[in-house]
Amino acid sequence: MFEGLRGDNAPRKMNFVRGYVDGREDYSLGEQFLAMSHDFACSPQTLTDVINTAFGGETPALGPHSGMIVNGGLQWSETLQSDVRNATSELVDLYGDQTISVDVTFFIGAYGATPFGVHVDDSSHRTILFNFGPSEKGMAIWNNNEVHAQFGQVSNISDPECINAKPETYMFGPGQAFVLPSQKYHVGLNASLSTVAALVLDLVEDGKAAAKEAQALFEASGRLDPDLQAALFDLDGRTLCALQAKRLGSNGYLKYPLRRDVDDLGRLTPDTVFRGATESSLVPHPLRTGAILYGRGRHHVTPMTLSGPGLDMLVGNRPFTVKDFLSATDQSSFTLKDQLALLTFAAQSKAIQEDIHEPA
Repeated sequence: MFEGLRGDNAPRKMNFVRGYVDGREDYSLGEQFLAMSHDFACSPQTLTDVINTAFGGETPALGPHSGMIVNGGLQWSETLQSDVRNATSELVDLYGDQTISVDVTFFIGAYGATPFGVHVDDSSHRTILFNFGPSEKGMAIWNNNEVHAQFGQVSNISDPECINAKPETYMFGPGQAFVLPSQKYHVGLNASLSTVAALVLDLVEDGKAAAKEAQALFEASGRLDPDLQAALFDLDGRTLCALQAKRLGSNGYLKYPLRRDVDDLGRLTPDTVFRGATESSLVPHPLRTGAILYGRGRHHVTPMTLSGPGLDMLVGNRPFTVKDFLSATDQSSFTLKDQLALLTFAAQSKAIQEDIHEPA
């Protein structure tokens, strides 16, 4: 994950990393940690050693009571995506038709207590914490009524010592997990160094799902043909909600798609062989004009009709050549640019991958 984060050139990446030193936010700490860890994957120095040096011991390299919170880590690691997708598939199935997304947040350091204080998570969140050590982690949980009696229905209290009521405190050691009660005031405790992964299942409300999908579809719609733009604007709230579920489902219900490498596939030849990737799926949705194709949490709007042998090639596991695909989708109303754009989307979304084997 940290290798992927370090190699991501997008300026917004550090919005997902919050660093703290001695109770104060430090906007440079994330970059400092990435600089320290630049060679851990290819040297005897392990990531554990880097974390211990940065945040552990009597004189942590990144400052006293320092720590780091990384949100959206799924964006930067194919391995993490695969592991989380496999680990949560049965949990996702439990929620049936409910739109759900899965995310992972990392809490690393020995900063004493969650720097933004006692708080209540979003009511739609279901959270399981996994402690990777080396020390134990604690969670202090308050009775909501007692907090409300003192402060009213506030979202957070920055100083836990100000709360008159005493919390229930739970400690869980390395290799142990803790299921956080939903909608309870709580604060994380880590007087000693620990690394904790929070697996967050978000039960996405219909209105929120429709709004997120509308934003994703419409933010780049200005570059589309007017007929395709009009087809998108015809979508109603119920359809947008269903499409958000299709988007999430195309990536195993992971909240974030993998940050993709920009590859224009200019090296391809008619004989280049592709095959469907085993851990991904392409999900089509027809529009009044054209269609939307979802893959690994991303989408592509095309004037093409997504049906027939061309789509079968993209969603199947049989190898095919670029020439095969162009032949299968050759219709007078589609341009070569349309065909290659669709193939490029499938490849860049890692829904299909180049295959060294020749098709049968």
